[in-house]
Parts: sequence; structure tokens; C-alpha cells
Amino acid sequence: MLNNEMKKVLTILNELKNENIDSELLLDESIINQNQPVKGISKLELMGGEYPMRKDFLNIDLKAKTGIKGSVLKTSQFIESELSKKKVIIINNPYCEESGEPQQLLNDLFKEINNISGKGSYVLITGTLSNKFFKGIKNENKDIINELKHWDFLIYRGELPHLYKETEFYRSNGKPIKGKMKMTLLKKK
Repeated sequence: MLNNEMKKVLTILNELKNENIDSELLLDESIINQNQPVKGISKLELMGGEYPMRKDFLNIDLKAKTGIKGSVLKTSQFIESELSKKKVIIINNPYCEESGEPQQLLNDLFKEINNISGKGSYVLITGTLSNKFFKGIKNENKDIINELKHWDFLIYRGELPHLYKETEFYRSNGKPIKGKMKMTLLKKK
């Protein structure tokens, strides 16, 4: 039997599956070249690498071949926040190539996420406990990562839902991840 937290996660994931997005936007040359902000995007994958793990999400990564090739620390420059304030953002095995301390990078990342998202938005993050960025996103870090104060932690360090059962996770160097993947789900207050 599922516990209440996992039931919440599965309900949310089912709701998200029913949202539609124009997949043509993902391959639009002007988006890849960053010539214009994206209108009406409600599903984003940050730090997705060359291609997003979830095909119906818009990828933002320095190495993106589909989506937006650019820094996740400049997300608000690419996304018009006023058009679609309720967002679903996934971050799988987060890694930020920009230099700096993990806490400051997480604060900068969530500042960008807060700029483009409204109340009721979700962030689903997966990672291993050895990932310093994943490990930093936790309720007790709200005091040191100021931008996390806008988020409720619905489930913390839970097992991955069935949605990820067949998913392969890789490090930024392309090697498969051997450790047990966990997830954190946040909802904007």
C-alpha cells in the first residue's frame, strides 16, 4: 500500500501528464539560438544535457541541442514568466557547470525559478545523496539558501515513482550512475 506522500506525488504526476505543450517549440531554431523568449511554456527541464530526459519538457542547458542552449542561471531571460506562471520544472541529477559554491549556485538557480514561476508550481528533483546540488535542496537549508523559503517540501528523499522505473541516469561525463536515485518534490507556496 502506498503511503500518503507517495499518493500525493502520483496524483501530481498524473495531473502533469494531462498538460499539453506544443512540441514544435522544442525544435524551433529561434529558441535554440536564444533569439526570443519562450511564450506559454509550462514544463521545463533544467540541466537536461543535450536532450531533455522527458521529451515533452523544454530543456535549458549549456549543452542543449534541443530547447535552449544557455545557462540555467539565466532562465528568466529565456522564459516569459507572465504568460504561464504555473510551471512544472524537473531537474534530474543536477549539475551546474558555472563556478561557485553549491549553496550560492542553488540560491541563484532558485532565484531564477522563483522569477518565472507562480504559486502552485512544482519542482521535481532527482539525484543521489553524493550529488552536492541535490543534497543541498532540503528543508533545513532554507536558512542558508534564501530562495528556498518560497517552497514547501512535499516529499523529501523519497524513492523514485514508477514514472522513472526504466530511466537510466548518467553523470555529466556520460558514465552511468551506480548509486540509488532519490527524489525531492517541492511546491511553491
